[in-house]
Amino acid sequence: MVKKYGIKAAPTIILSEEASVYNVLNGIWSQVGTVESDGVYVFRNIEVIGEIYKDLSSDKIIEPPKTQE
Repeated sequence: MVKKYGIKAAPTIILSEEASVYNVLNGIWSQVGTVESDGVYVFRNIEVIGEIYKDLSSDKIIEPPKTQE
């Protein structure tokens, strides 16, 4: 799946094409991910979560700065 969908960060979320029935999801998905040619939803904007993730291109662990609460 990493190769098939060009995933560059982990963890990520992959949803089947059946996710298209959720109108709210469709309304915001373009801000956080892509819908692939086979209808699969791939979460790509991992930074918006604000948690540690692995950049698969550089093989480095990325720890975003903590925000003030």
